[in-house]
Amino acid sequence: MLILGATLAACNSSPPPVPPDAALPGDAQLPVDLADLAARDLPPPDTLAPGRGPPYPIVLCHGFFGFEKIGPIDYFYNVRPALEADGHVVDVPTVDPFNSTYVRGEQLLQQVKEILIKTGAAKVNLVGHSQGGLDARYVAAKLPEHVAAVVTIAAPHGGAAIADALLGKAGGVSVTLLQAFFAAVGKPVWGDAAKDPNVKACLEFIGPDNMADFNARYPNHPDVAYYSIAGRSLLRKAEKECYAPKAPPFITKWSKEIDPVDPLFLVTGQYLEGWPWSPKPNDGLIHVTSAKWGTWLGCIPADHPDEIGHFFGDGAGIGNGFDYITFYRGLAGWLVQQGY
Repeated sequence: MLILGATLAACNSSPPPVPPDAALPGDAQLPVDLADLAARDLPPPDTLAPGRGPPYPIVLCHGFFGFEKIGPIDYFYNVRPALEADGHVVDVPTVDPFNSTYVRGEQLLQQVKEILIKTGAAKVNLVGHSQGGLDARYVAAKLPEHVAAVVTIAAPHGGAAIADALLGKAGGVSVTLLQAFFAAVGKPVWGDAAKDPNVKACLEFIGPDNMADFNARYPNHPDVAYYSIAGRSLLRKAEKECYAPKAPPFITKWSKEIDPVDPLFLVTGQYLEGWPWSPKPNDGLIHVTSAKWGTWLGCIPADHPDEIGHFFGDGAGIGNGFDYITFYRGLAGWLVQQGY
């Protein structure tokens, strides 16, 4: 969901999300680099080799409009080389930038199998940002014996209210203004990317109603550890909403910092806050309460792009002392300490 907001105005003509047991669409809807992988005769989960034990490879799962690398730009900006320099084995799969998690999750599942074969590891740790966190949960449900931990960062487990607003499922003056804003900035900022026919499938999937259905279909597996983290922005500390009794040091070290939201997400953030005398903390796209899943680890002072170092790594350091690379290095080291 790196730039979810500005692409929403032009997503009204695609089919609804693919149900979990339906066949995947044809290769024409898969990224070129995934078409061959999807056609391979990979071993089923129960025939994968036992593999080596921890520490397990870290798989970074991108969100909406995501990618591994476009030219010099990484979705998880410079995170992979930083973790590899610390000795971690890291992989960054690529799935459809726009689609429901039923489609994206199947694509990620195939690549996780490939990673297990390539690395010889028994399991992987899945770290997902935004919709990538939902994709990670899907894989954990389908392949629990080969997933040690799932860590989600600003994933809309409780649904994304912004999606319902832009799909016309919410009303009021604030929604009208929000839709007008996206219609105005979408074309000049992101051009024709917003016309992708699968954008609506993604937005409908992450709406509160569909997420309730997904959560019921794919509950946590008892053999997998689940952790969640949220972003807080718009100068909010959100001490009540962000309180986590098991918050680790790589999160609590930022507890005194506040984040001024990126200007492009000011409108969405204010919309999500609601009434000014009782604001609902968010990162500009996802409510803190929606991001909670499994063992809650707390909040980081970052808006949605800051959480992955965008734009181009500068956002996470503007206006506060938060450093996203230090955060991911702390997260990776903490996973090793937990035995994953």
